[in-house]
Amino acid sequence: MNITTRLSSALSDLYRKFSNYPEKLHLAVAVVFSSIFNENGIKTIIVGGQAVSLILRTSESRDVDFITSNTTKLQEILTNIGFEQDSFRYRHNKYNVLIEIVGEEVNIAGIKGDDESLAVISSDDIEDELVRKLINTDIITINPSLLFLNYVDASIPYTYWYNEEDNGKLALERARAIYELYNNYGIDSYIRNLIAQNKLKPDLVKFLSEEFDIN
Repeated sequence: MNITTRLSSALSDLYRKFSNYPEKLHLAVAVVFSSIFNENGIKTIIVGGQAVSLILRTSESRDVDFITSNTTKLQEILTNIGFEQDSFRYRHNKYNVLIEIVGEEVNIAGIKGDDESLAVISSDDIEDELVRKLINTDIITINPSLLFLNYVDASIPYTYWYNEEDNGKLALERARAIYELYNNYGIDSYIRNLIAQNKLKPDLVKFLSEEFDIN
C-alpha cells in the first residue's frame, strides 16, 4: 500500500471513530500521520497543542502542528489526499481536519532543537487500540523542557505565536501545566543553563523570573 493510499485509509478510519470528538480526532491524526511520514523517510515532529496532548496525556487541540524535514513533499502528499492549502495551513473539508506545517527545524525562542531536545513515544505508550494498530514506528515530539519554553514564549505579548484574542492565556495555562507535571524532570536546570549562557531574550528571562521564579 503506497503512502497516499495508507494515509487516506487511516484518515477515513480515524474519522469514523472520532468524528464526534474533534480534539481526539486531531490527536489521532497527528500520531498516525507522523508515524507514517517517518516510516517513509520524511522526518516529522509533532509540536504545538498535540505535543502538549502527548506530554500531558490529554486531548485539547483542534489542529495538528508539524515540523518536517521536507515541506515540499509533505505539501504534495497532503494535497493528493484531499487537503486544501492556505499558506502553511492544510484543511480537509470532508473530515474537518486542520494540519499546519510550521517549519523544517525546531527553533523555539531562538533555541534550535537537537536530538536531545526531542522525545520519542513508542506505540506501547498509545492507549487507543485503533491508533496503535495504524502505526509501525515511534512518534517524535519535543521534550517537556523545550515545550515549556515554547509556551512561555507564546505567553509574552508581541512574540511570534502570541495570541492576542486571549492575551496569551491558553499558552500560559499550558506552560503552567507542563511545569507542574515535569518540573522534577529538569525543567528548572535546563532553563537556568540557557539563562547562564545568555541564550534567552531579556523579556523572556524577566517573564520566567516573575511567573515561575526561574532565574
